Amino acid sequence: MDLVPTVDDDLVIYGAPLMSTPSNSESMSSIRDQANQVLDEWFTHTEQWVRVAVHQTTDESMTTEDFTKQLLVRRNSEVCWRLQALCKHVDVCRWYRETGAARFPSIAALARVWLGRSPSNAFQERVFSTGAFVMNSRRSSTDNHRAEMQVLMKHNRSEFRRMEMENERPGGSCSASPSLPFAPPPASTS
Repeated sequence: MDLVPTVDDDLVIYGAPLMSTPSNSESMSSIRDQANQVLDEWFTHTEQWVRVAVHQTTDESMTTEDFTKQLLVRRNSEVCWRLQALCKHVDVCRWYRETGAARFPSIAALARVWLGRSPSNAFQERVFSTGAFVMNSRRSSTDNHRAEMQVLMKHNRSEFRRMEMENERPGGSCSASPSLPFAPPPASTS
């Protein structure tokens, strides 16, 4: 559909033709194709770590041959990298800052997003916040059984309040509610 009106009697100036923009689905598919191409290139990228180790070393006496002997090994007629030697002689973060981020800027952006995420989730936060009430400045230590009871009591305090309210009312029963999610502590036989 052409959105540009046609005129015959207005003054006009010729310029660059109006480029039609592709539909949204076409542009999204091309963006996805470009992203897939970058990821494929990243996944198939191989680095000459011996060259990187020579570049990063502070020991001027180490040569390419020295690093080749330390970093490479042959196993089952395949040449492989020695992982511990690579970690010892190559600073991967430095390599990535100097080389990788410039070559793969979109991967660098993804790495910042994913590696910058908080390592905990809501479940872990709940466990830690519950533990904070068991171990606080007034209570520096407690045995496992007491800590377990305190946690159960803390999480069921609304049920305890309901039971207390029933007992305070005239004619309230004193029986324990069967809806409690835990068993009472065993009686001590001392």
